Amino acid sequence: MNPTPTIGRTVLYRLSATDADYISSRARDAAGATPELGDLAEGTTCAAAVTYVHPEGDRINLHVLLDGQLTHWVTSRRQGQGPGTWSPPPCVPDLADTARLGYEAYGEERGWLTWDGRPMPPWGGLSPETRAAWQAGAAAILRHGQGG
Repeated sequence: MNPTPTIGRTVLYRLSATDADYISSRARDAAGATPELGDLAEGTTCAAAVTYVHPEGDRINLHVLLDGQLTHWVTSRRQGQGPGTWSPPPCVPDLADTARLGYEAYGEERGWLTWDGRPMPPWGGLSPETRAAWQAGAAAILRHGQGG
């Protein structure tokens, strides 16, 4: 299980059927008709800001961020994957840092020697072309990890 987020962090919240119905009814009341909110339904994922962490650490309160002027608050939500639960957002790695980490891992594995036995320079000592090549390799690995 991931650590409990702190106040102010953004998480992903999946609307429950009750959430979606409530938000849609408030939108109709405010506009006199159903405005363009997208398809709000059970399981719709929204960004949400953590406003309170319960002392036990297993539940949090959230301010669900909706497109437009409406707001929605939910309380005592647990981490999970189903409707009415939250999860951390996916990590988006920095490509240059990922390439550097790959290069340094290769260096450690090879004793900081190139394929032909010469000493490997540190990351900062590589030419821009060589760093770009390592970034291309890192990008390919990241795409593969995302199913691409």
